[in-house]
Amino acid sequence: MKHALLLVQKNMHADIFDFAETFYRKYPKEWENINWEEKFPEIQVHIQVNSKIESPGLVDSGVNRPESEVIKD
Repeated sequence: MKHALLLVQKNMHADIFDFAETFYRKYPKEWENINWEEKFPEIQVHIQVNSKIESPGLVDSGVNRPESEVIKD
C-alpha cells in the first residue's frame, strides 16, 4: 500500500484515492487557499490496517481443519 501511494503521489501526481475530498471536508476554509496539485505530493499519509480472518483453514489443513477434510483437486 505504501508503494502504491508513493507511486501515484510522487511520480504520477494523481490523487486516485481522493484525498482531496477528505481534506476539503475537514478543512473547507483552508481548501480555498491551497493549490492541491502542489500540496498533494507533500502530504503525509498514515496507513492503518484492521483485518479480520473470517474462515481460517479453508484451503489447507491446520489447527482448525484436519488433513482428511481438505478437498484436493
